[in-house]
Amino acid sequence: MTAASRSNETLTRLLPFVVAGVIILAGYFWFIQPKVTEYLRMRTDITAAETQVRTLQGQVSRGQTATSPDEAAALRLFEERVSADDRVAETVELLARLALDSGPKGSIKGLQIQTGPSGQFPASANQPARSPGDAGDGPDPRFGLFPVTLTYTPVTVSFDGSYDAIQRFAWRLRDLPTMIEIRSMELVRGLPLMKMAVSVFVYQRGAAAAPEAAPPAGAGASPQAPRVARLSLTEGW
Repeated sequence: MTAASRSNETLTRLLPFVVAGVIILAGYFWFIQPKVTEYLRMRTDITAAETQVRTLQGQVSRGQTATSPDEAAALRLFEERVSADDRVAETVELLARLALDSGPKGSIKGLQIQTGPSGQFPASANQPARSPGDAGDGPDPRFGLFPVTLTYTPVTVSFDGSYDAIQRFAWRLRDLPTMIEIRSMELVRGLPLMKMAVSVFVYQRGAAAAPEAAPPAGAGASPQAPRVARLSLTEGW
């Protein structure tokens, strides 16, 4: 047997092992290494998150307040969207116009807008308690994340209109002078019109001005009380 024959025979025996090694290396670089890299990255992220959690737990245990890096930006945006002025009367008037303009002239029937007594959030010590389920049951507790006092006024709008008119009205609730919170919306099927009733809170930053004292018996009512009277409106507003 010549040297060339022995070399060919050796290569023939080793070829399967070489091919298997190439396949294993290719599998490692194509499948295993990316998973290992991802695992190491996730492990680094988890370690950083655990460190942050321990830091926050330490701050809480020491009675310190943890400051979010986006807190200032969130507070600025909140202050932009919640008016510092009393915009309840303006909001009520705009709600009436939005309702009447949501359909062709004369197609909106039985428009009524009613306001309730204002409340303060967080609640003041002398604020009367409200029963659960009441329209003034209290704002979304997430408002407590902002270090501001809020005054909220319940407003209820109801009218009869087509589905398209109700849809347009609900869509345009974004375009109001101050932030509102939709508390409930009720739709009652009817022919040819549906009845809609929506309850919202109208918000103001800060505490509202104290209401004037009630006039003595027999005296005329103050022109400023109530601040917003109940409205029973029809087309032609």
